Amino acid sequence: MLVHLAATFSLVLISATALNVQAVASETSAAGSRREAVPVDYLPFAQNVGRVFLEVPATAGGGGVDSVQVCSALAISTRLIITARHCFFDITGGKIPYTAAYVQIGYTAAKTGETHKLNPVFIDESEQEDFVVVETESVILGFSSSQMRAAESLPSGGKSLFILHHPDRVSTMALTRMQCAAFKTPIDGVFLRHTCDTSPGSSGAPIFDGNFRLVGIHRAGGRTAEDESFNQAVTFQALMEQSQVIQNAVKAWGGAVGSLAASINTQVEYKAEAHNIYFYKSDDKWFFRTGTDGVVFNLVEQSDVAGMVELWRPFDDKVFKFPAAGGSGVVKPKPISPWTDFGLFKKIK
Repeated sequence: MLVHLAATFSLVLISATALNVQAVASETSAAGSRREAVPVDYLPFAQNVGRVFLEVPATAGGGGVDSVQVCSALAISTRLIITARHCFFDITGGKIPYTAAYVQIGYTAAKTGETHKLNPVFIDESEQEDFVVVETESVILGFSSSQMRAAESLPSGGKSLFILHHPDRVSTMALTRMQCAAFKTPIDGVFLRHTCDTSPGSSGAPIFDGNFRLVGIHRAGGRTAEDESFNQAVTFQALMEQSQVIQNAVKAWGGAVGSLAASINTQVEYKAEAHNIYFYKSDDKWFFRTGTDGVVFNLVEQSDVAGMVELWRPFDDKVFKFPAAGGSGVVKPKPISPWTDFGLFKKIK
């Protein structure tokens, strides 16, 4: 069966079991769980999620190649992805004899996404934490860091989660959020126990909390209909502690959370009263924050009209405009949209 990923790339899909992928990738779907097509409000996160394919010698012989989808992945920059290390190794621990590897980023029911060849040499890896960082040979054009941020703390038992992944190895991306939560005893060393429905192909997928903060990378199944069963991810906190490469990528993201947000030296600040949203300037750069301790996003100043402030928010393409002295402001849902009322902007600093 031919599955076209891009105009110049096609795959012949075979079963991943033919490669004897490590058993840690074997996962059992949880009873009563549900997978959804990725809703539009999750697409800003889905555009950084992908699926990894390996090109291997054809099972039919003759010198050809087969391609198999082995895992999910997360782009952490325009040239780096993170996924589960075991996706590249067989059940004996030896590296799968693949001739090329590819990642398809942003493949949903609505979009084909983009496909990139992977560098055969890993940038960083750990067998214990079961992760690899791999470089793409071309720039991931759809990557956006404006919505990416890591959770400051580990999730407590029962905390709602969601996962964006490519379960069953042949599907478009799915969202799992129903019955998806941290297990009652969620942390085991560097690992996060969770109840999110996964299948072979889900390893390497990002797991987020209900505030859209990255908490882990899925690595193994194990959950059944039994109440005491769970699946397993490696915490993103552990990955940042282990890998300087991942740390550097996170530092380059546009968002900040909690204490990092609080540490920003504010020069000027406004509050959109009706929306509990703050706009402020620090070191000649503009930022946006929801509430007093919410997520911080970069804003881009759009004009230099005397007495007015006009700011573009790359996260969702909105444009805001309000008087520099404070007063009634307006918003455009998209740059080409007409202005609509956004209420009072109060200057508080």
